[in-house]
Amino acid sequence: MILPGWRTYHKESQSFYYSLFLILPLMVVYEAGTIWLFSNQPYELRNAADALLRFILEQIGAQPGYYFSIIFASALVITLGLGVWREERRYHLNSVIFPMMLVESLIWGMGLYLILQQMAQLVLGMTATRGWLVQVNLAVGAGLYEEMIFRVILIAVLGFIFQSGFRWKYSASGWASLLGAAVIFAGFHLFTETFVWSVFIQRFTGGVLLGILYLKRGYGITVYSHIFYNLMILFLP
Repeated sequence: MILPGWRTYHKESQSFYYSLFLILPLMVVYEAGTIWLFSNQPYELRNAADALLRFILEQIGAQPGYYFSIIFASALVITLGLGVWREERRYHLNSVIFPMMLVESLIWGMGLYLILQQMAQLVLGMTATRGWLVQVNLAVGAGLYEEMIFRVILIAVLGFIFQSGFRWKYSASGWASLLGAAVIFAGFHLFTETFVWSVFIQRFTGGVLLGILYLKRGYGITVYSHIFYNLMILFLP
C-alpha cells in the first residue's frame, strides 16, 4: 500500500471510478437492509428522492411501491457506470485512498452538522418509535439516492437546459443549476414533512453546500458526507 500525495488523492478520490467501488457495497447493504426491515410493511416515502420518483410516476398513473428499490439501484449503477465511462481513464485502485475518503467525508459531515443545525434543529426518520436500525437505514438511503438524484442528475440536467436552451454562459448556468437543484431538493422534502420556513431555508442551504461539495469533491465523498451528517442528527444531542 502506497500513501498517495495530496494532488493524486484529490484527483482520484473525486473520480466516479473510486466512487463506484466505495458506493456499490453500501448500496447492496442498504437494499438488503430495506428488504429485511420493510418488506412486511406498507410502502411509505423514505426520503426526498422517493418523493420525486413518486411525483413522476403519479403523472403516468403508477402507484409507489417497493419496486422503487429496483429503479433506484439500477439508476445508481447506470449513473456510476456512465461517470466512469466519461472519465476515459483506467488505473489500478490504491486501497489507501478509500479510508482517506471516509475520513474526509466525516470531516465534511461534521462541518455540515455544525452549520446546518444552527439554522434549524432537525430530527431524522419517520417516527421516533422505530428502532435505530431503521433510522440508520433511512440515513444511508437518503445519502445514496438524494445525492444521485438532486446532485449528479439534476445539476447536470439543469446545466444542460440553461446552457443549450437559454444559451447562458458556463459560470451562470453552473450557479443557476446548483441553486435550482437546491430549491427542488428542499421542496421535495415537503412530501414527508410540514412546511416551516427555517427548515426549508436549512434544507436549501444544505442542498447548496452538498452541491458545491459534489462539484468539487465528487459523488462518493458527497454521499458519505451526507450519511455522516444524517447519523450525527440521529445520535448527537
